[in-house]
Amino acid sequence: MLDLTYPYKLKLTPEQQQTDETCLETSRRVWNYVLAERKDWYKSRACPTFSSEQSTTNSEQLPLFTVKDVGKRTGIFQI
Repeated sequence: MLDLTYPYKLKLTPEQQQTDETCLETSRRVWNYVLAERKDWYKSRACPTFSSEQSTTNSEQLPLFTVKDVGKRTGIFQI
């Protein structure tokens, strides 16, 4: 297999380097800010985990059904 890659190198003037560094730094700050907002939004809407639901819910309140019970009630399964 033939691998054709060509390396390129930019030769920037000091003024262009400063502009490039400023642009990259601004982009990095904007990205990190938006990422932090997104993570905060995600954390604020996180669903409770099964273990936290299990500890807050009384097990006597929830009816437990077997596959046979569900099949009989819905008529889906012929058991």
